[in-house]
Amino acid sequence: MLNKNRDVNCWAKFWLKARLLSSLSISAFFSTQSCAYELQRSLLDSSAIDTGTTTVNDSAIAYSATINILGNAPSDIKTLITTYLELTDKLNNPRMSVGEWRRLLAKSNTEIKDLLATEGYFTPQITQVVLGKHVTFNITLGNPALINIVDIRFVGDITQLDNKHSSAKTNDEKTSLNPERLKRLWTLKQQSIFTQAEWSESKRSLITALIIQRYPQAVIQSSLASVNPETNQVDLSVVIDSGPAFYFGGIEIKGLNRYNQSIVRNLNKIKPGDVYLQSALLDYQAALQATGKFETAEVSTNTQTDAIPLSSKITVAVTEKKSRTVAVGIGASTNTGARVQLNYTDRNLFNHGWLWDTTTKIEQLSQSIDSQIKLPTTKVGYRDSINNSIIRLAVEGQTTTDFNNGIKRTWGDKKREQFVGANVLLESLNIDNTDSVFTKSTTVAYGITVRHLNDDLFPTRGYLFNTQFQASPFEKISDGRFLQSYAKTQGYYKIANNTQLTGRIEAGVVTGSTNIP
Repeated sequence: MLNKNRDVNCWAKFWLKARLLSSLSISAFFSTQSCAYELQRSLLDSSAIDTGTTTVNDSAIAYSATINILGNAPSDIKTLITTYLELTDKLNNPRMSVGEWRRLLAKSNTEIKDLLATEGYFTPQITQVVLGKHVTFNITLGNPALINIVDIRFVGDITQLDNKHSSAKTNDEKTSLNPERLKRLWTLKQQSIFTQAEWSESKRSLITALIIQRYPQAVIQSSLASVNPETNQVDLSVVIDSGPAFYFGGIEIKGLNRYNQSIVRNLNKIKPGDVYLQSALLDYQAALQATGKFETAEVSTNTQTDAIPLSSKITVAVTEKKSRTVAVGIGASTNTGARVQLNYTDRNLFNHGWLWDTTTKIEQLSQSIDSQIKLPTTKVGYRDSINNSIIRLAVEGQTTTDFNNGIKRTWGDKKREQFVGANVLLESLNIDNTDSVFTKSTTVAYGITVRHLNDDLFPTRGYLFNTQFQASPFEKISDGRFLQSYAKTQGYYKIANNTQLTGRIEAGVVTGSTNIP
């Protein structure tokens, strides 16, 4: 009878604290060992509690968990456990039952050990303190495992440095992929902390370096991370099968109907016998898409088991755009008023594959016609264009009309691109219907752009330098001689994953006559 009364008093004490501290964790609702025992037993039995005046149902109490990482530990360890532990993922599941709760508790320690092993902690100490619907995990990580031995071996053609198909033009690529250099590129070094992410990334980087250059059939033959819990060390072993060395062969074009094959072939910088490079295929594909003639362009080569490694055929599959397109648009500008615009594009002008793009724009205060003709890339890589434009602008009694005609030749790749050009500009200026004043200039131009970027579209490292010179050296065909110089440099530097520093410097100067349009 004495024990029964003590239990009733204990529950009454619990109910009083539950009303006062309902927003706190359930583990703070009791103070004596006997109360804790009775509370835990009652919750697990899902029975109501009768104090003589009030009934508390355990279903109103949510399941919860606390994870304590004891000692010094990386900040992301707790996040790792909270994110991927099945118990924490199901805490808010309305279908959580007592049986499911017990099942999750039973497997949680094993799950936590597996998660910590991915971060190099193979000997953690884990204890559970369960109080009803709340569990506290106390975790001592111990020391992380360190890399002891790194054993990387290669089989396949990469081990045959005296390959009979090698030539002087491919020696540099072969040297860059020799086994010893690849081993030096391995990121998970001896005495570094072992993590599953670094282990996977190191293998991925190693096999990717082979696949994208010369060895597209490379595979990881075997890999093993052997952990010694007594010494807290990890021995790594990787065997890479490079497969056969691949070289490019001839080219096959599919989907070309209106255009001459030279339009596709002249953009190809790959020669038969060149070492297989994935980047060469991507550059060729980008050049085809930049012509404006194709809806889609895909460049590939057969690297499957039935391929011929010494002469892998390049396949170019294209889908042509419509030969002619017309587009009409309307708009408005605060500077020049309402606007009507007509665009006409002919992608096969005179059946020579010339791309003609013209725009007629009529605004309240300005009218213009722009025309550009781009010729196909020549066999030696020249890209020629012809530009013509007429622009008329009438503002506050002043009417200016410009006639611009120019030709331009560009060559080189994205890393080093150059151009030369010539331009004739005539300008007519009329103020309040007085006699028009005419000025003219005939110029020649040269420019060069040097790019050293890690990514052409979204660079995060590297620099770009551009300089241009435009001169009018002959007074007979210009209203004075002059030289216009311009330079720009732009740099990119990655400070952190989400922080990048970009700097730009521009400068320009005009020397000589000022009586020019």
